[in-house]
This record gives sequence, C-alpha cells and structure tokens, in this order.
Amino acid sequence: MSYLCLKHIPRWLATVLVTAAILYATLASNPVGADHLPLFPGIDKVVHFIMFAALTAALLFDLSRMKKAVRARQRFVVAGTAAVLFGAVDELLQQFLTSDRSGDILDWAADCGGTAAVLIIYSAWLRQHQRGAHRPACRD
Repeated sequence: MSYLCLKHIPRWLATVLVTAAILYATLASNPVGADHLPLFPGIDKVVHFIMFAALTAALLFDLSRMKKAVRARQRFVVAGTAAVLFGAVDELLQQFLTSDRSGDILDWAADCGGTAAVLIIYSAWLRQHQRGAHRPACRD
C-alpha cells in the first residue's frame, strides 16, 4: 500500500476502531460470539493478548502518521504506556461499571503481554530498518 492511499485514511481511525472494539468486547454484557468462546481454558487471555497487540499496533501506526514528526522512541513509549494504562482502566471499568463482568489482573497481564509483543517486534523492525538506512547504496 502506498503513502498516497494511507493519506486518505483519517488520522487516528485505526486507534479509534480498535479501542471501540475492545470496549465493546470487554464491557458489553453479551458481545457477539462470546457464547462460543470457551474453546479451551484461558481463551479469554488469548483474546486479551490479541486485542491489545492490535491496539498497540494501531497506536504505533497512527503516531507515525502525525503531522508533527514523532521520533521512534517517543512512539514506542507513548504507544506502550497508553495501551498498558488503557488495559488497567478497562479492567477497572469491568469491575465497577458492569454487573456481569469483573476485573481480572490476569486479563491485564495478557493485555500487557500483547502490548509487549508488538513493541518487541517494532523495536526489532526499527533496528533492522535503521541498520539498512546507514548502508551505502549499491553501485552498478
């Protein structure tokens, strides 16, 4: 996908959509498909991991598209901090705002795990990308 295509996507759309999906999945009393979820014990932790990996990736994507340049290290810190804090707030919301859900520290740990996985991949990609940027161009 080229930059020309990406510039037509509204800024922060990815983060907003993923955040809305997380809030629906975690706060709705019976989200679509939840009754079919118990494939194996702990599947909810896998779902939390995936949701917060997606949120972290969306944050990194949207931060990279800001008009004001944001350095890679800042994107890393902001995306990681925002995702981890949102995971904690989401668990608190489940505990105190819903009658059929409860906050779970292990769900938050899975949220943090998904965030960490994306940040590790992003960090490795950055190192590889920066290493390639310093190589001299090939000459024919």
